[in-house]
Amino acid sequence: MQQAPDRVGVIATILIDDVGVVRSWDAGSARMFGCDAADAVGRELAELIVPPTLREAHRSAIREMRVSGGSARMGGTFTLPAIDSEGRTFPVAVTLLPVSMDGATWCLGVVRPTSDVHGTSSPDDNVIQTIFERAPEAITVLDPNGAQRTVNEAGAVMMGYGDGGRHAGHGGSLIHPDDRPATRAHLASVIAGTTDARQPIRYRVFSGDGRWIWLEMLLADLTDIPEVRGYVAFSRDVTVDEERRVALDEARRQAEEVSEQQAQLAARRLTLAANTSHELRTPLTVISSAVESLLAEGHAGAVDFDEYLALIQRNVTRLTRLVGDLLALIRLDAGGLGLVRQPVDPSELVREVAADLHAIAAPRSITFDIHSEDGPLLDGDQFQLRQVFDNVIGNAVKYATPGSVVRVRCRASDVGWSIEVENHGLPIQPSDEERIFEPFFRGDSGVTGMTGSGLGLAIARGVVELHGGTLTLVPANATSVRFDIELPLQRGEESVIDR
Repeated sequence: MQQAPDRVGVIATILIDDVGVVRSWDAGSARMFGCDAADAVGRELAELIVPPTLREAHRSAIREMRVSGGSARMGGTFTLPAIDSEGRTFPVAVTLLPVSMDGATWCLGVVRPTSDVHGTSSPDDNVIQTIFERAPEAITVLDPNGAQRTVNEAGAVMMGYGDGGRHAGHGGSLIHPDDRPATRAHLASVIAGTTDARQPIRYRVFSGDGRWIWLEMLLADLTDIPEVRGYVAFSRDVTVDEERRVALDEARRQAEEVSEQQAQLAARRLTLAANTSHELRTPLTVISSAVESLLAEGHAGAVDFDEYLALIQRNVTRLTRLVGDLLALIRLDAGGLGLVRQPVDPSELVREVAADLHAIAAPRSITFDIHSEDGPLLDGDQFQLRQVFDNVIGNAVKYATPGSVVRVRCRASDVGWSIEVENHGLPIQPSDEERIFEPFFRGDSGVTGMTGSGLGLAIARGVVELHGGTLTLVPANATSVRFDIELPLQRGEESVIDR
């Protein structure tokens, strides 16, 4: 058997993974235990330095560390017997530090002869220096109050400290402003003993290459070690993990949004189908009854053909408009309502629509107050915009009080056109304001005998939005209602299918 080596002043630094296999074995380890790194790395630590009688307890502690992410002995220093390659047993002082690696907790052990723990043969900074040199991660040593004392080379490179670096001063100044309160609170909680030092925390810092990166920090309480008397913070770059998490969260959010949209679309389609069936049934029933009367035996001489034909014609016209509106609404929902772009003068369209609606307004003694200005032409679909004005102004006439005035204001600016349509009549109920643009919705207006598909405002808003504008309801007061249309001069960024 060889003579026992002189271990005075030797410090061994050994890194093992979460199953107890040696991953790093330095020169101090080779000198202390008589085994070179080539023979030690890749072997179970228990076979190298743990006496046979203690190996099962050692393996049990490794299993505990793997399951819980740590061990009760992490961060502390304790004395154990060890063996070298020749089977000689000797006492050592072991300091264990947790190291977070790829989602697992590894262990960095700093091993010293017990004579060095109570003596003065080892310089005070040997432990710190060895940890700095051998640790596979960036580490920072903090004083008992949590103030930064020093940072190792890996940390200096990561954070841009040192010669040629872009940063200087306290590392806390590099933490993202949004993450500073939580980081400070975590550190204070660890120092106060209310949070387990093995609990990691993630935060963003401004790195040496000018990027915001995510770090995961794990603290080791070494206040009871004379050479340290503070905390050691292990930090590793987890930016890729965080970017993946953010991407997954965003993908999950988008999937939930799409699912919600699909559910709403399905519900809307069911409602649309039910309402369409109801709207089609009435004119079809009238037409069917009229035809049956015309064909009934024994009534040929008594039937007023002109009256029945006029009745059929009115309901066919109603059906035609309803089908046209339905097709327009479906194309809007599917993004297939194309716009034929050309220069359009909104004030001219407003005047034309008001003139066409005069025949409907006059029998109820409703008049128009039109104020329109000259202005620049906008880039839009003249046919579709005419339908918008016809729906909105026609709706104002339909629900206006007999003998009242429908006011239309058409103003131009250097960015677009503003059209205001206001009538006097029964107000729209607050509970109906959000639903007024829903297909087939008719609020409790108190007005009877009004016909229409209930699709006009929904289509009008869709067409206005295709032009990059807005159509909104503005309840003016208790006796009036106003609709505002905003149309930009130039087309928006959204894509439009041209017919």
